[in-house]
Amino acid sequence: MSAAVIIGASKGLGKAIAYELAAKGINTILAARNEKELTIVANDIATKFKLTPIVLPVDLEALNSETANQFVHECFNKLNTISRFYLTAAIVSNEDEGLKTINALQQTNDINYRGAALLITAFGDMLKDTSSVIAVMSSVAAIRPRGKNISYAASKIALEYHVQSLRHFLAAKPIRLQVYRIGYMDTEMAAGVKPPLFKKEDPVTVAKYIVSKADSTGGLYYYPRFWRFIAFALKMVPWFIYKKLRF
Repeated sequence: MSAAVIIGASKGLGKAIAYELAAKGINTILAARNEKELTIVANDIATKFKLTPIVLPVDLEALNSETANQFVHECFNKLNTISRFYLTAAIVSNEDEGLKTINALQQTNDINYRGAALLITAFGDMLKDTSSVIAVMSSVAAIRPRGKNISYAASKIALEYHVQSLRHFLAAKPIRLQVYRIGYMDTEMAAGVKPPLFKKEDPVTVAKYIVSKADSTGGLYYYPRFWRFIAFALKMVPWFIYKKLRF
């Protein structure tokens, strides 16, 4: 029976993915910074689904190449049937706007890109010769630059580039690397945000979609899918018009 590792499993989309996998009988390693929150999720899954999720705290901000490799090897020591890796953890800052972004830049980059990329690369090395999937959550914020959420969007663009580069490097291998550009979700991170025109998506619904795509071979997915058309339209808007947009 295959197993999965979820980074960011204590809340939001990562937590929803953990429950969706449990419903399918897939055991998990639940990882995030807050061990107490992870334990609550693990205990609830154990009660509802008769599985035994493993709690393994990790701090993306503090990772380096050595500790990232140590974490990955610890995961395989605890569950040697891992064939799925989900990276959902990210942060966004209220100061991440315009020139104020200097106050958010380092932490956002360390968590959303540097730490995430270290784990993705280390897991890729372990899984490259297996029929496995690495699924990485990005955001529609990466579609085209704007004055808000600058370091958040930049970190997501960098992470996308990293994953797609690994996908190219490993193209001859059975491993599948996927990026999901997700619209506004009803999560703690998006609290207080009012999306223009669209409702916030339920993380449970998003999780079902992502888990269902585990065997798919595409590299970039949008959810909801209509964002693919919005992305195309935004990229086509000339700069002299785009620079006047505020969203």
